[in-house]
Amino acid sequence: MATLLLHHSCFLDHHTPLEHPERPDRVRVVDRIIEHERFQTLERDAAPLGEVEAIERAHPAEYVERIRTNIPKEGLVRIDDDTTVSAGSWEAALRGVEAGCQAVDEVMTSKVKSAFCAIRPPGPPHRTPARHGLLPVQQHRGRRASRAE
Repeated sequence: MATLLLHHSCFLDHHTPLEHPERPDRVRVVDRIIEHERFQTLERDAAPLGEVEAIERAHPAEYVERIRTNIPKEGLVRIDDDTTVSAGSWEAALRGVEAGCQAVDEVMTSKVKSAFCAIRPPGPPHRTPARHGLLPVQQHRGRRASRAE
């Protein structure tokens, strides 16, 4: 049984400040690595565009709307100390969460043995809106976990 690789070029369009450690170069490195002959047997698929309801399974609708309405048409908008959004951030969020959901579905239904989502940014797992302000816009871990339940 194969390993599924979910990826999309939109993850390069989520921009952050140059000094931020979570930047497009991280996904470029992954892209170079997965082109190696060792990884040619991966079953590759484009990360599908998800629905906002997938994000709302893990976050209140008001919070999700607050993030969405702060996405700029150009440039960067700093949401908090760790979170910056750009014009490409919303699509990256929707594709990232849906990639995680698809990965869980494919593994749980035994269509693939395992899955790897080459998405960004992952977001830190320790922050919650109630304690620390806003979660990073692409905090996918909780959404993937709620999908597996």
